[in-house]
Amino acid sequence: MTYLKTFRRSACSLALLFETALFYSAICPSLAAQQVTIRLPLPPSEEVAVLTFDRGRVSEEDVRKWMLLHERSSYASPSIRFAFDCKSQPDSSGLRQLRKDIDASQQIIDDLDPGKYPQELSAVVTYLREQQSFWVWQAKEELNFLQSGEVPALVFNNLDMNQKCGRVIDRMRNARSAEQACNLTIFEWQNCTLGAREKLGKYPKAQWDSFLKSRGIHERLIMPAHID
Repeated sequence: MTYLKTFRRSACSLALLFETALFYSAICPSLAAQQVTIRLPLPPSEEVAVLTFDRGRVSEEDVRKWMLLHERSSYASPSIRFAFDCKSQPDSSGLRQLRKDIDASQQIIDDLDPGKYPQELSAVVTYLREQQSFWVWQAKEELNFLQSGEVPALVFNNLDMNQKCGRVIDRMRNARSAEQACNLTIFEWQNCTLGAREKLGKYPKAQWDSFLKSRGIHERLIMPAHID
């Protein structure tokens, strides 16, 4: 009889604990969830992303991978940093660095495979891949000019820039010196084609925000000076 009473009391205590846990899970979901907050720099910008998410829903590894697709992160920026002085002939080290930059950008393009990311990010991945491809195209055209003196092209995939930038090419062909042609290529041709790049569209921010929301990821951007 005593054993039965003890068993009943233990069972009631366990039931009470279970009900209490359910109660707090209902009114305070954050207590039940595995909420974590991480800070990720977004180079080349100076901003830092403060990200809060549930480790039970998404892994930190995946969050870090997805953040490479952020509009302020490296995949959304050109990785080619080649600088050339038209007053001097390009040396082998300068051209070698430009080739290395092109190879690094090509690696980013290879990484931007829609099959490597959730379906909801396809528009973002496709946009960034096209942007990176454009920058590589520019760099290859400039490299070809520096090596052969051939004027760069004005067609990238389905983007025809002849109407906007054709006059720059005419001036290059009529340049009075190699230095003048170089300046027209490195500066005016580059800037003109960059302006025409706007026709490729804008970063699909709505799709990005919708994806974060669907995964329960809260994003806040801060400057380093504001980090607690």
